[in-house]
Amino acid sequence: MKSFSAALASSAAPTLLPATTGQKTVQKQASMHLTRTISGKTLKNSETTRDCLSLLPLTLTPEDDGGIEKTASPSRTLSPGGAPAGTTPKAGDIAYDAPLGNLALFHKDFRYSSGLIILGRLDEGVNVVRQLGNVQVISNISK
Repeated sequence: MKSFSAALASSAAPTLLPATTGQKTVQKQASMHLTRTISGKTLKNSETTRDCLSLLPLTLTPEDDGGIEKTASPSRTLSPGGAPAGTTPKAGDIAYDAPLGNLALFHKDFRYSSGLIILGRLDEGVNVVRQLGNVQVISNISK
């Protein structure tokens, strides 16, 4: 079984720190990189999901959209082939908004949305998604 994972990466601004080597003082650059992995093992078997998976690995910087979801644009539009006319997303849903061309991670339930295609669900980490600022998300597939 394949599983979907999203690594949330946040980097602090580089800082110059003094370092002494023998008689010389040099400046070294230090930075902090934090990563948190969220797994979502439930992906729908659909043309849109397969099209999205073909883009992986994918690096996005999602933005908050109304306190309901985090959205980001993939590098190209996805095929909506065979998808229903719309759906009512729940917290934890991974979706594609065909009219806007955005991927979305829902961290709160929302109303019926025309053109929204559910790709899968996060099995864990909805609270992490809810608390995200504008951090980089790196998505990939692992076996």
